[in-house]
Amino acid sequence: MNNSRQQAALNKGFSLIELMIGMTLGLFVVGGVIAMFLTSSATAMNQQRLAQVLENGRYGAQILADELRKTGNQYCSSYSYNVVNPLGVNALRAPLIHVSDEGLLQPWMPTPPTPARAYPLSPGRFVRGSDCGNDGVCRPAVATAANDVNVVPATGAALGNRVPGTDVLTVRYLASDGVSISADAAMADDVSVGSNAGNAPLNFSDGQLAMIASCGFAEVFAVGVNGNSLRHRIADGNLSNNLADAYRVAGDARVFNFSRDFRSVTYYVGLRDDTVNPGQLISSLFRIENGAAAEELIEGVERFDVTYLVVDGAGGTHYMNANQVATNASARPCPPVGIGLPEGDAGCLWRGVQAVDVSVLVVSTRSGPRGDEVFRYSPDGDAAQSYAVNATLPSGLVAGNRLRREFRVYAGFRNLSR
Repeated sequence: MNNSRQQAALNKGFSLIELMIGMTLGLFVVGGVIAMFLTSSATAMNQQRLAQVLENGRYGAQILADELRKTGNQYCSSYSYNVVNPLGVNALRAPLIHVSDEGLLQPWMPTPPTPARAYPLSPGRFVRGSDCGNDGVCRPAVATAANDVNVVPATGAALGNRVPGTDVLTVRYLASDGVSISADAAMADDVSVGSNAGNAPLNFSDGQLAMIASCGFAEVFAVGVNGNSLRHRIADGNLSNNLADAYRVAGDARVFNFSRDFRSVTYYVGLRDDTVNPGQLISSLFRIENGAAAEELIEGVERFDVTYLVVDGAGGTHYMNANQVATNASARPCPPVGIGLPEGDAGCLWRGVQAVDVSVLVVSTRSGPRGDEVFRYSPDGDAAQSYAVNATLPSGLVAGNRLRREFRVYAGFRNLSR
């Protein structure tokens, strides 16, 4: 009898109530695990997207800062707007151009004057920009092939277009150490560089532009290659046979291949294919150098705004956009001019630009479970901003759930400073 009771106790299962309680507790446990997994996954995804934004922004900001500081760079000399002689002109001259053949000049360089004479390359040619609105209109107008080597795409919302509401910035600088002359150069003498001028590092060919520079002067002229020497002749495309100044070996005067080693670099925001999601586009910051194909510099850029620090002829400091610099809308006095520079030349405040303050709004290229958070972008003031997930941006792209961070680059122009 006892054995039967024991056997019945052993065969007894869970009651319905016990089973329901157990299942409920199990569901709570499983739900908690799933919730924890989803939260962890969302956190990891947001961390990855934030890491992408920070990596892209920091890398791009460093590249921008390094290059923008080179603006106006030339060998051993700089412009000093405060050094003015009794005639009211800048005693430290801009590089003189001796070239009369316009076919040898870059389109951004000034045209030869009439009557023909050597003429200066204004420092205002070394930095130019356009302030562009959401309507696609840029002030001043962006460069064309007629006035620059770098031509940016038209604005729009299609593949390859430039994004409306993003600025355009162009800087120029010399990117070479050159070659020291091996004999003093002056007047009509050939310029000797000690080794075959057609070989590295100069790699000259007839008709290219050379620059000879010391710590006080610089001149640009068309060359003919003659072994270890460079001819400076009218037949080579120059205004005269003569250099305006004397260049000494003892002063370490140097020669540069101006055609190859002088850089024109333009930045703009454009649209490219999203390689992960076919049929979609991504806006990125692009860079053009000397008319070559544009290369992507920073992936995922929504905004690009440039403010220029300008020192006028009275010593006043101003922060301006490109249109204000170009039109001198506030009628600021022009910086002191170099010898031969016309006082009333168009956009004279460009030669007073001594730094740029660049703001870049970098965005994650992937939507996620979060990202419509508020952000601040300094060109718009201190107000917090956010986009609705389905909002359409000026680029034509959907805002989405994306992370946004602003990166700022302040770059002083070392060779255009006071």
